[in-house]
This record gives sequence, C-alpha cells and structure tokens, in this order.
Amino acid sequence: MDALPLLLLAILTFLTLLAVSILATVYFRMFRATLFTVMQAKVTVTILDRSGNRATFSKRMSIRANHKGLTQYIHRNLSADGSMQNFRVDRVTVQPQKDAGDYLVYVNFPRPLNRGETLPTILDIDLTASFPSTTEWVTYLLTYPTKELTVEVNLPSDRPASKAEVYCLRGGEIEPVDTKPQLLDNNCRIVWTATDLRDLGWEYRIQWTWPEV
Repeated sequence: MDALPLLLLAILTFLTLLAVSILATVYFRMFRATLFTVMQAKVTVTILDRSGNRATFSKRMSIRANHKGLTQYIHRNLSADGSMQNFRVDRVTVQPQKDAGDYLVYVNFPRPLNRGETLPTILDIDLTASFPSTTEWVTYLLTYPTKELTVEVNLPSDRPASKAEVYCLRGGEIEPVDTKPQLLDNNCRIVWTATDLRDLGWEYRIQWTWPEV
C-alpha cells in the first residue's frame, strides 16, 4: 500500500478518536450538570466577633434528583480566606477531601433516589480568620440549575455594614447584578435572593463594606 493512503488513514483515525473524546467530555459535563436541580438553597454566614476572626457557614438545600439511582451529592469549590474546620453534613461530622486547593464534601444518601425525588440536606462549617478586611464578600458558585437562592450575612451589632452590593463573576469579568441585597437590622443583616438561576459556572459575590476594627 502506498504511503499516502496510509497517512490519510492515520489522520482520519486520529480525527475520529479526537471527535469521540470531545463528544464524550461534553456529554459527561452536560450529564453531570443535569444530575440535580436545586429547588431551594440558603447560604448563611454569621460573623461572631467584631474582628471577623470567628464565623460560621451554613448551606441548607432542597435538591431534586433528575435521574434514577443517584446515591450522593457533592459540595464542590468550598474555600475561604483563613481556615475551614468542623465540617458537618446533617449535623454529623464528616471529613472533607482536598481538590486543587478547595474542599469537596460528599453527601451520601441513605438509599438510591428515584427520579424526581426531593431531599433536604444541610452543610455546616466553622471559619477562622476569614473576614479580616474592611471590604469582604461571600460567594456562591452555580453548579446546578437553582430555582431559588438566598444568601444571608449576619454581622456583629457593633460593626454594621455601610453598603452592600452583589456582583456576578463570569469569564474572568466582574459585573454588577440588577437585584440589590437588602440591608436589615440596623445594617447588620444582608439578605439577597434570586430565582431561576440557570447559568452554570457563574459565581455570585455578595460584597459589603464595614468599618475598620
């Protein structure tokens, strides 16, 4: 056989394998993104002292299985300035796993879920030295379609916020969000709610300014 047909065959084989690999990757990402729908999520950060040294993080969720037989949910991209410790899932202490500098926390279901079944779950974490600056923020990365998201930040009564904003981080750019957070309880409670969030990979930042210690 001539060298030219062999070369063309090799190129064709390579392109076919490349196409199959790309399609498999796209399918996997799309499949993973549709495993669950978050029906409701509430993230609450409570800062326990004026210096911002001690704080708690809580994520309460109601998740719906979009496929039959799912056995676990994974909290991804958990990170903070300072340190994170005492991870609890549904009040039970768990051991997180490291993933490229962030934490992963696995929620194992008591049994495989049926398609359309909804399950509540709570993730709690203690934070240390995570809010030392005069401008701080809490972020939420959208990993699954979310029907309703609420982010609440509770500040010490003697260190209220002077202002609060919400930004969206996408494609390396930061853009303001139209819906503004509420400043309540003498500016010591920040609350932001959004509905029907579908742009996976977008990161929402609830940012506030408060006085120096």
